Amino acid sequence: MTFDKDCDIISAGDMMHTKNILWLITFVIISLTFFSCSSIKTEDGTETMDYNILTQMELLNNGESVKTINIVKNETEVDLKINYRSDISFELEIGMIDNYSQRDFYMKKDDKWLNDKTFVLDLPNSNGEFVEAHYKIKVDNLNYQHHDIIWYIKNNTKIQHDSMRAFSFLRLGINTASNDVFQISDEAEVVFSKNTIESPSFEIMAIESNEKDLLLQFNISLIYYGEHFVNEYNAHLKDDIPFAVMALDENGIVTFDLENSYFISNSKIGEDGYINIPKLQSETKQITYILVPYICQTDYEELERYQKIAYNNVCYYQYIQSSN
Repeated sequence: MTFDKDCDIISAGDMMHTKNILWLITFVIISLTFFSCSSIKTEDGTETMDYNILTQMELLNNGESVKTINIVKNETEVDLKINYRSDISFELEIGMIDNYSQRDFYMKKDDKWLNDKTFVLDLPNSNGEFVEAHYKIKVDNLNYQHHDIIWYIKNNTKIQHDSMRAFSFLRLGINTASNDVFQISDEAEVVFSKNTIESPSFEIMAIESNEKDLLLQFNISLIYYGEHFVNEYNAHLKDDIPFAVMALDENGIVTFDLENSYFISNSKIGEDGYINIPKLQSETKQITYILVPYICQTDYEELERYQKIAYNNVCYYQYIQSSN
């Protein structure tokens, strides 16, 4: 389902009040990590710049940024705010994972709630200026005490230009009044094996082992890479970091077998390593593996800073399946 530029788009000049100027400066500095460029090769082998896109996204509840919300009924609404600057029109596709399985959700268009598995958001060229786009989202059937909700947002424009960094993730913990507790499947638990690889490029990487299985390497140290977070990493090397692993193809979450849409494992922060998973029965060559740290966390505010760093870093790896 496609959402076009009828969404609430506000120019930076119209929306910024004096108290927000410092915020904008901070946003520009922090968001440099979200800067995206693509290049294309001409016939003589030289590269030309194709586009520039800068995005930052967050979830709002009653106008405030949220990581956890408490509700008394079995549905809730949140706002998706996308700040972006671009020199082209581009396309985002959004889907939702609920307790490590994909399901439908609602988005509002023209005062009507539309229900679907994914929605396509068409964002117009901002002509190099920062603008905001707002979308209203509703989630129903919240029947467990706690729901770990993750919206995955794929930049289809980046995918079309073979970018290896084309996803954003927004995570929201929802606590309800229900007495039913979500249970992780025992069959989904897999062993984590310590292993270090030389010069890893991504937080997770898929390494082919044989015709049937795949080694999914978790390079935990890269979550804390850089001078700002290295002290937290070094201070908590022996602390546990439980996580879930899922896989996406062009149609959404892919099951690893007839039962499980996820695997669960656990390691120490100071121990990089891998889990052994079966290859997927997907006909799509490009698979995106998603690794979610600190699963089933009922209260984000209870986490310590070093845990929040990992919690907010949903790792992913865009993997091209072999033809074997």
